[in-house]
Amino acid sequence: MIKKTLFSFLVPILLLAIMWFIKLYEISMGIDLGVHGVLPRTLSGLQGILFSPFLHGSINHLLSNTLPFLLLMAALIYFYEDIWLQSFIAMFLLSGIGLWCGGRDSYHIGASGIIYALTGFLFTEGILRREVKYMAISLLVVFMYGGTIWAMMPMFKTISWEAHLFGFMAGVLMAIVYKNQGPKKTLYQWEKDEVDEMLGDKTEINYTFIPNSEK
Repeated sequence: MIKKTLFSFLVPILLLAIMWFIKLYEISMGIDLGVHGVLPRTLSGLQGILFSPFLHGSINHLLSNTLPFLLLMAALIYFYEDIWLQSFIAMFLLSGIGLWCGGRDSYHIGASGIIYALTGFLFTEGILRREVKYMAISLLVVFMYGGTIWAMMPMFKTISWEAHLFGFMAGVLMAIVYKNQGPKKTLYQWEKDEVDEMLGDKTEINYTFIPNSEK
């Protein structure tokens, strides 16, 4: 359990370290790497699909993204350890591609698109899996970041609401794609008996069985 928790936080910490190194490098060298962000519908802007989440306009911009990225990424790895890597890569790429296709004619940078993708994934997975702990995660995400839905609408000219929108959509899509993969549903003895009686041996159920003695 401790190793699993440490690993869950290690990955986002390493990614955040890259983001902070780049920002501090920009400041120390007096340069702006924002031109390597997503510039929609341009050939040069395609590089931003890979680079933009690691670039930020200011220290405050990076600070505002640090804690949400750390917590949401750690939650993805901890609770969806079997599918976190492929789902994260897919969300990373899809959110950037969506932004490149549908964003405003401006450079888009920052990890907020990924944060919204993680939010959409964790929220939707909790609803689809219909198991207490995953639904609890879903409710927690709503409690902590529910107000951010307004940042997915064209109400603020100074933020990339398109990155938020396409990120969230990518997260929801990946949650639907992986809804039957990853964590197994936990069934206790009495639930297993009901399932076996109802389905017999005709259907294979993806669950973790817990005997009554371990309840």
